[in-house]
Amino acid sequence: PFLFDIIRYFRKSNVSESKRLFTLKRHYFKRLSVNSSWATAKPKLENRINLICLGVRDMKRSLNFYRNIGFSTYENAEKPPIVFFDNQGTKLELYPLDELAKDINAETPPPLSSGGFGGMTLACNMKSKEEVDAAMERVKQHGGVVVKPPQDVFWGGYSGYFQDPDGYYWEVAYAASWQFDRNDMLIIEARK
Repeated sequence: PFLFDIIRYFRKSNVSESKRLFTLKRHYFKRLSVNSSWATAKPKLENRINLICLGVRDMKRSLNFYRNIGFSTYENAEKPPIVFFDNQGTKLELYPLDELAKDINAETPPPLSSGGFGGMTLACNMKSKEEVDAAMERVKQHGGVVVKPPQDVFWGGYSGYFQDPDGYYWEVAYAASWQFDRNDMLIIEARK
């Protein structure tokens, strides 16, 4: 609720877009730290990923794409300044790419990528080959580009890759040996 109050306030004010986004992120993470056990603990990087932020060039297009392929958000605006999708175990954030670069370094932002492969992929692990095929078909129907159709792969599974509207690569994969916990998170155990 606090996030929506901030967004409503900014929509009525004359604050610059850059200042709005910075304030939204600051309040979001401040709220997280106040309500988290690590707020009073000694600082250390925990072995978890709470939030994955994708810098996007067109918020409306990216928001519609992720909604249409099944990601859920409480955001109702057509072109909000920031979006958080609820996922099992993490949040996926969409944030304007140029503002994300400024967030990293306001004085000398890193150069924006002009395309190509940046060495990182995101993945969604499924529970059957049919789920992989259905997910990839849905992605294709809503503007994603299938760059590797689902197929049996060398590691014993079944997977394919697509690119979202901003060029981020996603793998959709399945393996018969995979097990999932009660939160549908993939269980990866040490090799014996």
